[in-house]
Amino acid sequence: MADHPRQDLYLEIDRNLKERELIDLRNYVSGAKILPARFVQKADAQQIFNQLEHERKLKDGDISLLGDILRKIGRHDYAEQAEEIAENERKELICSLQHHDKNLAGWKDQTSRKSETVMDFTETGPSTSRDETASQSGPPLLPIVVEILAQVIPSVETPDDMLSYAQAKETLCTIDVTADETLHMLKQIKSRTANISELLKVVKAIKKLEKFKGVKVAFVKKGSLVFYLQCTDLNGLGELWFMYKRGELNTLMHISMVSEETVQQLSAATVSVKTTINVEDFSDALVYTLTSPSAKGQSVQRLSQEYPLYQPHTHTRSNVLDVLHLDRKKLPKVCGEQPLQERPLPTQRDDGEDDLRRLGNFQTADDQQTAEALGNTEVPQMASELVSLDIDEWERLLGPRRKRTSSMGSESSGYVTGTPGSGLSRPDSPTGNGDTQSTLETLLAELNTPAVKRDKAQQFDLYCQIGDLYRTKLHNLQSALQYYQNMLECSRALSEETIQAKAYSRLGLTCDMLGLQQEAFRNHERALAIYRVETKNESDICVAYKNLASSLALSGQVSDAKTNYELALTIAMGTGNKIEQIEIYCLLGDLHRAQLREPQVSLKFYYREMLELGRGLGRKDMEGLAYNRLGTACGDMQEYEVALEWHQKHLKMCQDDEDKKEQIKAQINVGTAYRKLGKLDQATSHFNTALQTAQQTGDQHGQMKVYFNMGDMHREQLHSPQTAIQYYEQALDLARQLKDRREEGRAYNRLGLVYCEMGEYEAALGWSKKFLKVSQDYEDTEGQIRAHTEIGDVYRFLDELGEATSHFNTALQMAQQTGNQHGQMNVYLKMGDMDWEQLHSAQTAIQYYKQSLDLARQLKARREEGLAYNRLGQVHYGMGEYEAALRWEEKFLKVSQDYKDTEGQIRAHTNIGGGYSLLGKLDQATSHFNTALQMAQQTGDQHGQIEVYAKMGEMHREQLHSPRTMRTAIQYYKQSLDLARQLKDRREEGLAYNRLGQVHCEMGEYEAALGWSEKFLKISQDYEDTEGQINAHTDIGDTYRLLGKLDQATSHFNTALQMAQQTGDQHGQIEVYAKMGEMHREQLHSPRTMRTAIQYYKQSLDLARQLKDRREVGLAYNRLGLVHCEMGEYEAALGWSEKSLKVSQDYEDTEGQITAHTNMGDIHKLLEKFDQATSHFNSALQMAQQTGDQREQMKVYFSMGDMHREQLHSPREAIQYYEQALDLGRQLNSKREKELAYDRLGLSHFNIGEYEAGLEWYQKALKIKENGDRGAQGTTHSGAYPTSASPYQDKLGRTSMMKRQMKMCFQTGENHREQLHSPRKAIQFYEHALELARQLKDRHEEGLASDRLGRVYFELKVYEAALEWYEKYLKMKEDDKDKKAQITAHKNIAKSYKKMGKKDLAKSHYQSAMTIAMEIGDKQQRDDIRKKIGKL
Repeated sequence: MADHPRQDLYLEIDRNLKERELIDLRNYVSGAKILPARFVQKADAQQIFNQLEHERKLKDGDISLLGDILRKIGRHDYAEQAEEIAENERKELICSLQHHDKNLAGWKDQTSRKSETVMDFTETGPSTSRDETASQSGPPLLPIVVEILAQVIPSVETPDDMLSYAQAKETLCTIDVTADETLHMLKQIKSRTANISELLKVVKAIKKLEKFKGVKVAFVKKGSLVFYLQCTDLNGLGELWFMYKRGELNTLMHISMVSEETVQQLSAATVSVKTTINVEDFSDALVYTLTSPSAKGQSVQRLSQEYPLYQPHTHTRSNVLDVLHLDRKKLPKVCGEQPLQERPLPTQRDDGEDDLRRLGNFQTADDQQTAEALGNTEVPQMASELVSLDIDEWERLLGPRRKRTSSMGSESSGYVTGTPGSGLSRPDSPTGNGDTQSTLETLLAELNTPAVKRDKAQQFDLYCQIGDLYRTKLHNLQSALQYYQNMLECSRALSEETIQAKAYSRLGLTCDMLGLQQEAFRNHERALAIYRVETKNESDICVAYKNLASSLALSGQVSDAKTNYELALTIAMGTGNKIEQIEIYCLLGDLHRAQLREPQVSLKFYYREMLELGRGLGRKDMEGLAYNRLGTACGDMQEYEVALEWHQKHLKMCQDDEDKKEQIKAQINVGTAYRKLGKLDQATSHFNTALQTAQQTGDQHGQMKVYFNMGDMHREQLHSPQTAIQYYEQALDLARQLKDRREEGRAYNRLGLVYCEMGEYEAALGWSKKFLKVSQDYEDTEGQIRAHTEIGDVYRFLDELGEATSHFNTALQMAQQTGNQHGQMNVYLKMGDMDWEQLHSAQTAIQYYKQSLDLARQLKARREEGLAYNRLGQVHYGMGEYEAALRWEEKFLKVSQDYKDTEGQIRAHTNIGGGYSLLGKLDQATSHFNTALQMAQQTGDQHGQIEVYAKMGEMHREQLHSPRTMRTAIQYYKQSLDLARQLKDRREEGLAYNRLGQVHCEMGEYEAALGWSEKFLKISQDYEDTEGQINAHTDIGDTYRLLGKLDQATSHFNTALQMAQQTGDQHGQIEVYAKMGEMHREQLHSPRTMRTAIQYYKQSLDLARQLKDRREVGLAYNRLGLVHCEMGEYEAALGWSEKSLKVSQDYEDTEGQITAHTNMGDIHKLLEKFDQATSHFNSALQMAQQTGDQREQMKVYFSMGDMHREQLHSPREAIQYYEQALDLGRQLNSKREKELAYDRLGLSHFNIGEYEAGLEWYQKALKIKENGDRGAQGTTHSGAYPTSASPYQDKLGRTSMMKRQMKMCFQTGENHREQLHSPRKAIQFYEHALELARQLKDRHEEGLASDRLGRVYFELKVYEAALEWYEKYLKMKEDDKDKKAQITAHKNIAKSYKKMGKKDLAKSHYQSAMTIAMEIGDKQQRDDIRKKIGKL
């Protein structure tokens, strides 16, 4: 295959890359350890690509790595070119396969006619015998049988169609047709054959079809193509086998044999190709490559000193294996091989999440001697000359590179994995026992005897035994390394390469344990090279590949590790070594689960294979290990019910075997599954049993694991942080006793998490920094990334955003350098959270979330992809872009459904329901809430149910606004409260109290609200939740404010402020300053207190600026604009509102912009700048319509209606706006807005003299109010500000509405009394006006109502009632010292007495009126009174 297109591309890229792009290329290739940094930093692009080819990382037809690299540096154009070149190369490769390249032995009997290349194929296989192929010289032939299958019988309509079909049949000679099928087609085209030309086409087609005889198209044909390959290379054979098992060989053959044109000619839905490789043929080829002289003579790739890392090529993300179990058939007996049943399987497995610490190995015959010297007579012999890491130790070493604990806010799995290792267990004490020391002294003494000093072979054996003692018993790796070096020197003196391999194997294994990866690679590769060339022992080769794979996995080279494990598995299967297969299945499963984060792959393809093989061998220990792994994988997939079943099976098996060590792990795993299911009593029971067993057996590591799990349960489920701290501190004490630095770091990590969740950020920071220090000492890069991320998160909560950014950047840089894409994803999410929650920079947050999303998609990490969708949805909700938010949340739902993440689906449905609720689409909202609730109930997810009940309560409280729906909201909140109490979840219980307090406050039930808020405070104090206490004190203060108890309100506000200042909670301080400002503005109402309100608002503004919290800055501008407007300082109010608009535009806060435009319109209206007002109202309306925000549209319609009615005196235009607002109110079923619209429509009709229509609208408004919509109190419209920052238009709210209603009652009463002459109706309206005046404590209007009632009763000649109302009016005016009104009252009383015939009393009141008139010098009144007295 020509390489010119590829080289041309390399050259073009090299010439056109910018300097920055070249730097990015070098950093990525070296940081991801694709090539050594010392080479990359001096190389140009072309040199880098050529080196990748040299190391077989870029192969013919597969340069996906190149495409990935180019995309990383932003050159998608070149990535696409690379993919085109790769596609062309694949096609050429196929062509070469069909034309007998060097790997193909060619078609059998190439000189025969074409039809003879199609071999008759019976049900059991090709007729060509295996003996025939075996008789050929060279490697045995490996037949690949290719069957072509069509899925449907074709349908033809015209002669042209029939001819095309016949030509296609001729092309695919293995597919035949019957006469019946031909007749069927003739019937189809009969009506379309209209002339001689078409008839000739039919005849031609029939002649072609007659060449074939056989079965119908829909069946598998008996004719099949058979390719014969000769394989002399193990890598090539392994790659071919796994291509076959993954189905990739089918694809290759399909491309080469079935073109799209052929499928079209057949008029078939699909044509598929099936390949088959006989297992026995594969075994013969495998044995040949391992044992034949020609294979033995192959050169083995040697590593240069410049590039010491062994990095075999593999696809970045290959498909999983699904290999057959190969039984041992016709395979040569390996010299010295023992029966399979004697091969030991390690049965002990420790915590994969918690860094396993037992060390063992599969022992060789030499290991047996060591064991016998130690008194161990149960160590079986093994066929392999090599040792390998016990999976327990491998996983322990792998621990620092794995994601063992989640970052802040998330949770770890908590599962404890077992191990299939059978070697010696590492004791809890770091020192060996007395017997071991005695044995060591004996061996050392023997080593120094003269006879041994003369015998290199004996020295070799003793060095081996002593090194093994230091490695497996005394855990002194440096000493072990020295003795293994001595072993190697002896083997060189003996000139026996096979025993050199033993030394290289032990050196590699010890270097792995010491973290000396390059040395480990070199030693493992040398051992592999020796065994492949010098020995015929397949078991040794298998173990050598497995050791190399484990070493690669430890260095994070997961793809290469997977390739070598697959090679080891190929050999194990070829030799029928099922026990070795089980171990490799376990290793591959762990690789996919722990490093590739693909638990579903581990479950389906590896752990189930383990279980099947274990059961087949009758090995209970293997079966139990498989149960453990299956449960762990299901737990990682969040399928906790299934995980519980597997772990219970494991526990039952351990109990039957009376294996205390395994029982501890199984009890922990069962407890963890119960914990994840929310069944905390059962979880606690199993944890306590595990702890008791661990204490009885002295298993300190087991105790430590229980303490961690108990701490997690109390932190994450029970929300009892103090109890969690006690458990974590007990785990920390044990880790220190054991001098286990890794577990010590883990305890620091957990303590940092719990203190952060308690809001004690300084303490959290201290623990997280200790975690960082341990990770640095231990050179745990992933731990450092996690620690920096968590420290950044704590600084974020402390509002020290510079420090937070620094740590996030450090974590991100380390993750990029090491190629840790999962770490990068986590950092991007946290940086997005900071920009959204603290900096309120929506667009920057979106950029970070999208970077996290891109990485998730590259890694095909569906769960993380869903998290990114969820974050993007939340930020768009916050921006008021509800439609966009819904789209992201629906993607989150889709991912959760694909991933079968029930918890994610519940959260997604809940979020979508919340989005529809904000859009006013309450039916859709209710549907999603109900779906979420149903799923949460079915899965027993009580926390999910709590969240749904809370959201449904919010919908009924915030969207529906009626007394009935407020009561419904209370019911939902109480349901969430009941669940929280059942779960003993104090935090959720407190949140429920908080919500109940809020809804009762909005209903005007302030005493009830106070009771709930005080319960919230009590829980926050018990829980030591400082932030909760600040919120509770603020809420209680606000309730006292609404009750008019301003001293108590001030006390609670001051307490909240003091706590917020002590803890550095600046956001809490901002909230308190805002509430104190509202109290001075809304309750105290004096110019001095208005100025005090301004001071509080400016303090909140200063803090918001310090925090660079643009959202809070905008709210502060909003409040300042409001208070200046209420003071009549409209120009100042306009200035603050313009600033609020600017912040909302910068922040891309659509809802904030709508609010600002509406408020600026109101101010311009008050300034009588109606053009500017109209412009702002139109801008607000347009934005509200674009975002589908119906509530904001209503507010704008009300403002525009008010302007036309009050300022422009155009009530008819106002009616149009009010009717539009009413339509929206009806759509939203919002009684509050409907009442307001009825009120405005009534006023407008009164203004144009349509009193009956006005009265009808007013009565509708009055009816809603009489139904007791107390929730409207203080929250009725007006501008777009939140309720606490009401709009600028006429100080609307309940007070202003009552005043307008009172005025309307007076007008209606006057109309009925004076125009309609309906005094009885007039009395009803005057009495209602009187009631409103008394509620408003408006003495003037109360007196006016009394006067009007006196007049109407006087006109009705009910003089006693008239007299009573006039006397009330007089009394009020005397109290008010209103002399003129007193004169009028005395005159009206005198008139009443006169009509009643009591002239003396009438005269007395006239004289009183005269006296007052003389006092104030009112000559006109004196003259009128004199005339009245004269008429008496």
